[in-house]
Amino acid sequence: MLGQYPNIQIVYGSSLASVSMSGAVIQSITMTNGNSYSGFEFIDASYEGDLMAMAGVTYAVGRESVAQYGEALAGVRKPVPWAGVVTSPYVVPAIPPAV
Repeated sequence: MLGQYPNIQIVYGSSLASVSMSGAVIQSITMTNGNSYSGFEFIDASYEGDLMAMAGVTYAVGRESVAQYGEALAGVRKPVPWAGVVTSPYVVPAIPPAV
C-alpha cells in the first residue's frame, strides 16, 4: 500500500528502544539495532502501542464503556445491508460460536 510513496520508510525486524522528544513532539526514535530515525510523522504500527507508550501518549486498549465517551453504542454497530444483503460475521449466520 505504501509502495507508491518513496519517501515513506518502513522498518522491519527491529524494536523500539527509545524516543527523543521536544515538548510533546517526537523528534526521533532509536531502534534496538542502533539505527535512529527522525521525521515529521511517525506511525505506531506495533501491536502493543510501543511508540505511544514511550512518547507518553495516553490511549485506550480494547472497547471502552458507554460512559467513557458518551457513545450510546460504544463500538457496537448494527449490520448494514450491502447491495440489499446483510452478511453475518458467523460461520452459521446469526449464531455466534460457543466459547
